[in-house]
Amino acid sequence: RDIPPHRCRHGAAVLHVVFVLSRGKRAKALSALDLLALKLAALCHDVDHPGWNNDFEVNSASELALVYNDASVLENHHASFLFSKLLRRPGHNFVGGLPPLEARELRKTCLAAVLATDMALHGRHVDDLRSFADRERAPRRPSMEDLGDEAEPYARRQFYAKTMIHLGAARRRTEAARRGRARRSRPALEAARPPENPRPTRRRHGGPGAARLRDR
Repeated sequence: RDIPPHRCRHGAAVLHVVFVLSRGKRAKALSALDLLALKLAALCHDVDHPGWNNDFEVNSASELALVYNDASVLENHHASFLFSKLLRRPGHNFVGGLPPLEARELRKTCLAAVLATDMALHGRHVDDLRSFADRERAPRRPSMEDLGDEAEPYARRQFYAKTMIHLGAARRRTEAARRGRARRSRPALEAARPPENPRPTRRRHGGPGAARLRDR
């Protein structure tokens, strides 16, 4: 659907941010399958967007809100539409040749990434990122609960994937909101701007009064 700011260009912009982040040092822990799932999620994280936000869907008791029980309504819809509709179209299922185990892992990573774009969870993502940074700075102690522990590589990869796509979506939506505020404020600025002073016109020497003075 061509609904700003959720059109295809927005998905491409988030995909670009994810691509840049995926070339960083931390992203080396991601497998090729993780990167494929992450890029697919970035490109399609707003697919079939109706144009409303989650609050509207929940408060209006929309069909989507009833289906997804008021929990990350639109994000669940985007993820469901991707796998139930988009990839089932003829010629669209480019991951159909994956082995079953890899296909399930790709779907799991992709679903987690799309759900991570819910901006209502931004505070939770920030807290998780701060906790991760604190653990990285602290002396390393083996722990099964530590995201940095080698015994839990999947948890670390999931954390990287969800953080990367959330940062990408948050940045693009912030930029879109900033441009929207600028467009809305421009007419008000134009209305508040004082009118320009017209250039004073030079009086020409002529007319009846001037003729009488010349005749004297």
